[in-house]
Amino acid sequence: MSVHRHVHLKKAYSSLTQWCQCLLLLWLSLTVMGCDPEALVNSYFEQMGLTRLSVLRTDVQPGTIILMDRNTGFVLDSFLDYVDDAVDSSHNYPTFGGSAQPDIHAKLPEFTGQTNLSGTLALKFLTGVFQLGPDFQLGLAGKVKVQIPDMKVRKMSVPSFEDFLKHEEAEPFERKVRQWIQQGRTPYLAYEVFRAKTIHVLSDQGQDVAPSLTIATMKPLPVSGEVGVAYQKVSSTELQVTGHRYFAFAVKTARLSWDVKNQSVVVNQTDRAKPDGRGAKGVPGDEYAAPLLDKFQPVTLQSGLPPEF
Repeated sequence: MSVHRHVHLKKAYSSLTQWCQCLLLLWLSLTVMGCDPEALVNSYFEQMGLTRLSVLRTDVQPGTIILMDRNTGFVLDSFLDYVDDAVDSSHNYPTFGGSAQPDIHAKLPEFTGQTNLSGTLALKFLTGVFQLGPDFQLGLAGKVKVQIPDMKVRKMSVPSFEDFLKHEEAEPFERKVRQWIQQGRTPYLAYEVFRAKTIHVLSDQGQDVAPSLTIATMKPLPVSGEVGVAYQKVSSTELQVTGHRYFAFAVKTARLSWDVKNQSVVVNQTDRAKPDGRGAKGVPGDEYAAPLLDKFQPVTLQSGLPPEF
């Protein structure tokens, strides 16, 4: 590799201030290898210890309980709904967050390559995020860049949840968890939630980003679920896809189990995986997560309880 090419790649990587661009580098590499883009995206989320949501949600927050019934997840109450200040007003289970960029940059494996993508690959990205139909077309230009400028994360710590389990106020919650497990379902705690609202698609070198679309015309996207999403060609070189509100697209989860000996709920440590995909038996900490499905495959979440519950 020439010195000039090496410097070019180094500068390209250092300028990747958006997580989405890093994800798209993977898609570009995958195209070169002739593999399945979906498989590579899933591999990326697995390395992060994140489960991608097949249907965008606005009701998933840190502390939300997800009940898995086979391959489908159900969004239940938050454990925070069981916190009773009348029992002990000193109990505090904080959530925190902000921009997701520091988290993503701290955990990303190093990738190098071009940031420009074909319009076909960019559309595959949008289709994957919003679960669009395979026949949906935007007529994107030959080369584009995709950015998520407002990606955010909300978190709570697993030790904070474990502190909740030590108190009297947790007893009604623990009874429910025990019942779910006895009925063959598996409960999880969502303790990190990644959200976004806007995706920008930018054309390369001043090319029309989508020649078939009219500037300033806004149209809704045919997305699944509760999230309203629309796209608009804001200029000849930029297309914006915007949700009506922030939507959750990925979660980090911990599996809950029942300790028969102590008659209590515990955060299971035996099937948690480090973000690089390696096993992590018996190792605590928020750097580990339990996949809702094998290998952190995307999950469809529904509201309410499973049928025949």
